Amino acid sequence: MPLLRFQTLCPLAALLAVGVLLAGCASEAEIRAAEEAQMAADRQECTNLGFEPGTEGFADCLLKLREIRAMDRSAGGLGVSFGVGMGF
Repeated sequence: MPLLRFQTLCPLAALLAVGVLLAGCASEAEIRAAEEAQMAADRQECTNLGFEPGTEGFADCLLKLREIRAMDRSAGGLGVSFGVGMGF
């Protein structure tokens, strides 16, 4: 009986795994739209912080936001930081 369950569950598990993998796929257009939305949000954030579009400060602000996101991605998106203290 346990062998029958294994034979039944194995294909279901494989289908589930394929579904999970395919759900993570995005089209090139979706990726581009997400990038453009992020850039618009970054521009708005820098404007809200008082930087004028077209200035060096504004460009530095955009770059800093990109650097922060890159650091978050390299840390696994866990918000990991290092420093003195307990790290709560």
